[in-house]
Amino acid sequence: MNKKYQIKKPEDYYTSGEYFNSHKDSCSDIKIDLVIPFLKKNKIDVKQNTKIIEVGCGSGEFLMPLTKFLESKNIQYKIKGYDISKPAIDMANKKNKYKNLMFYVGSVKNIKEKTDLIFCMDVIEHVENPFEFLRSLNGKSKYIVLHLPIEHSIGHLLLEKTQKSNETFKHIHFFSLQTALILIKELPFEILDYQFTAASMAAIKIKGNIFIRFLRVIRFFMYKISSKFSSIMGGGSVLFLLKNKK
Repeated sequence: MNKKYQIKKPEDYYTSGEYFNSHKDSCSDIKIDLVIPFLKKNKIDVKQNTKIIEVGCGSGEFLMPLTKFLESKNIQYKIKGYDISKPAIDMANKKNKYKNLMFYVGSVKNIKEKTDLIFCMDVIEHVENPFEFLRSLNGKSKYIVLHLPIEHSIGHLLLEKTQKSNETFKHIHFFSLQTALILIKELPFEILDYQFTAASMAAIKIKGNIFIRFLRVIRFFMYKISSKFSSIMGGGSVLFLLKNKK
């Protein structure tokens, strides 16, 4: 008698709540210290009445600190977060104390209006088809901020960290800087700038013991000297600023 096996799709880990339940305590405060200077460097002001959307927002670990920052600057805003995980959105709505920050269960297809900025922070390494996913953002915003891990490095391969990333974080795509650039080249976006997370002051501010923080300082200067070589050797994360070509 033939047995029928149910094969999980990548999104099943998120829609079922399995992923969220094992990553409830994740924190993305550092990304605010990374993103704001990055936008200012490229002369993109988060102005009054700005409209912002994050796709794959989880339980709001990035959007809530961003909203707090905007309110501290007295900037009026309208922010929406979409995620396919209902448990994550339920948690976001439970924690949310900002009236103009809204969370919805959904994905790119649920974005009906054109916005000023779309954030896609550590998402595409999880999706089944990154090309299709990113193309679906075409025309929905003038600028897109994309953050992704660089895990196709010599260090990752030698230490089998790619396997650990799959087991722990359910990553199914592993990028080097070169493969990330190839991915974006095939999309209707122009790269305005990119920056390695380890080369920013935000990376040094991450909490940790003295030894760990010392290593981060060493890494910071290594990335300042040669970011491309450092990413080839040890990976890291990279932040892209994309402009819609249409």
